[in-house]
Amino acid sequence: MGLKLFVKEKRARLPTVTTIMAPPGYDWKEITAYLMKTHNLEISGGLGPSVGLVLRVGLMGCNSSKSNVDMVLSALKDALKNCHKSKV
Repeated sequence: MGLKLFVKEKRARLPTVTTIMAPPGYDWKEITAYLMKTHNLEISGGLGPSVGLVLRVGLMGCNSSKSNVDMVLSALKDALKNCHKSKV
């Protein structure tokens, strides 16, 4: 899908929240709204200096299963296919 992690250094990443760079040309708000409306999946945007730059995915506790990770990735793939991508 071409998604990239925001935190480059693996040791500095949080184990419960995966921060993905918002794909270039996409509006992160449109992606998160699409995921909620279409997949009933809540993914947040960035905070502070990362506002508008990232998508924050939390998979914790009983939700941190391979099947849930696969579901989130499938939903993100669907969102990128159906959300508007700027040609600029």
